[in-house]
Amino acid sequence: MDWGPICIYAEGSVTNGKNLSRFRRGGFQGLVAVKPCYFRYDYKTVSPDYSTLTGAPLSFIMVAEFALQPIIAHTYPIFVPNDYLYTEYAKTIPGHEKLEKWEVYAHAVHDFLQREGGFGINE
Repeated sequence: MDWGPICIYAEGSVTNGKNLSRFRRGGFQGLVAVKPCYFRYDYKTVSPDYSTLTGAPLSFIMVAEFALQPIIAHTYPIFVPNDYLYTEYAKTIPGHEKLEKWEVYAHAVHDFLQREGGFGINE
């Protein structure tokens, strides 16, 4: 079965396809723990993240499809930022000296989800 990945972030962005966009400040700004997850679903004709339509038109198209869309949620343990992340892990990021703590944190969670979900990078 060919699955189309979808990721939903606290920052309000969604990506569908093979690439994972960089995280924005959103949930990382407060440097609090996050629970990484992503969803895989098999849609027949209309993707639930179809972004050119919103509200009623999108709802009408999705209801008109009359197809069940199974979703598999991949959840991981809570990711808690720590000093090692900001010192040692940060050294693996090019230009880390100029990054704020939230950017290092977001980068680490992004790398984890990219690896686990088999996503590419969408700059």
